[in-house]
Amino acid sequence: MNLDLILLSLALAADASIVGFSYGLISSDKGAHHRVREGGILALLFGIFQFGMSYLGSLAGHYLTFVHFGPLSQWLIVVIFAILGLKMIKDSFNSEEKTLSMEWHVLLGVAFATSVDALGVGISFGTLPSAFYDCMVIGVVTFISCCVAYGFSGIFKHMPEAWTLRVAGCLMLFLAVKTFI
Repeated sequence: MNLDLILLSLALAADASIVGFSYGLISSDKGAHHRVREGGILALLFGIFQFGMSYLGSLAGHYLTFVHFGPLSQWLIVVIFAILGLKMIKDSFNSEEKTLSMEWHVLLGVAFATSVDALGVGISFGTLPSAFYDCMVIGVVTFISCCVAYGFSGIFKHMPEAWTLRVAGCLMLFLAVKTFI
């Protein structure tokens, strides 16, 4: 395993880790069993998507270009993160109990949005004989990174709930803005 692959994997895992951290902030008041289950589901889903998207990219590496699809995928990512971020910030001003949706359609959308860049990286793997192995490393590093980020968010469990939602919402908006940079 080389250092370049690890650094690339960490860079690809950054978005998913931020989302995992955000989910962890919202769930910081829940019991340990619930947090382990929820954090594990998120990390596993993000790791699978990072692996799958990078591997699909490697399989299509000779055939795909993003000349026609690049701007569309960028806008899709922006919309998903912006909606989630704005909803979190809006909800932080309500006095009702807040939750971040763990429904499958929401999780799949977020997992997709955080792994589109892995598809692009996978395309560059298209001619490598070790593409499957490299994509596995990306998935495993994403899983570990998301577990750490979700767990680390527990340190902030004493932060007022409204502020945790605002921080989580701002992180999602950051991801939406980062898409253009």
